Amino acid sequence: MVAGKNRIIWLVILFSVSCLTTSFLAILILYEVSLPQTKARLTEVVQTRASLMELNAKGKREQSQLIGQSGKGSELLTISELQEAYQQFSGMGITGEFTLV
Repeated sequence: MVAGKNRIIWLVILFSVSCLTTSFLAILILYEVSLPQTKARLTEVVQTRASLMELNAKGKREQSQLIGQSGKGSELLTISELQEAYQQFSGMGITGEFTLV
């Protein structure tokens, strides 16, 4: 009877260690795969934000010259800034998405 209880205890311990090891390896593999993808995505966001900031500063300088000429000048300028940023940014990814902040 004691031998049967010891066998069950060892089976439970073995099963627990097996489950923990498998879970740890799965999490480790998923982490290693997702790290480069997250790095690439965040790099793209930073580059997009920098590009938009540069173009916004350029647009504000031009906008100060357009005040008084047309009420639609500011809107057209903003649209042209976004179009220029879209054309200058090389890393559009597979989906062609453009991150607006």
